[in-house]
Amino acid sequence: MPIDQHRLVGYAIGAVVFLLILGLRMQRMLQRRPFNPQFVWILPAVFIAMAALAFSAATPAGMEWAWVLASFGIGAGLGWFRAKTIALTRDPETGQVMAQGTPLAMLLLLALFAVRFGLHAYLQTQSATIGVRLPVIDDAFLAMAVGLFLARAIEMGVRARALLQAPPTAA
Repeated sequence: MPIDQHRLVGYAIGAVVFLLILGLRMQRMLQRRPFNPQFVWILPAVFIAMAALAFSAATPAGMEWAWVLASFGIGAGLGWFRAKTIALTRDPETGQVMAQGTPLAMLLLLALFAVRFGLHAYLQTQSATIGVRLPVIDDAFLAMAVGLFLARAIEMGVRARALLQAPPTAA
């Protein structure tokens, strides 16, 4: 097999695995499940730690910080919107907060994956043209992920706490 065919087979296998995992994730998103606002900070904390390590290895300089901060802002806006698409309710029997994804949340997740991978590939090939170092592109996407998960955690945490503080409704 020529090298290009090996590469295509690798891409095809990767795409199938990705679609399988994404399908399972989307199926789980549509199910009503308990939501504990105390644990909503774990994922943002992991991404903040990853960002700190990445920035210590290749710190953006000068105007490169504008790319990173703009990416963080875009991620925060998308994270806030994504959190708003997830329905939070309070179970009348147990009093626990329950989360359930919506079709809009699933479409947003798909769009985020598609745009992220397409834009990342484009920016890596055009980094010299736009005058940004490759590590800064990776830092910007990591900052976007931090913004996304942090805003999602804040929005869902605030809504969940409000649900828990509200008097329980009669069933």
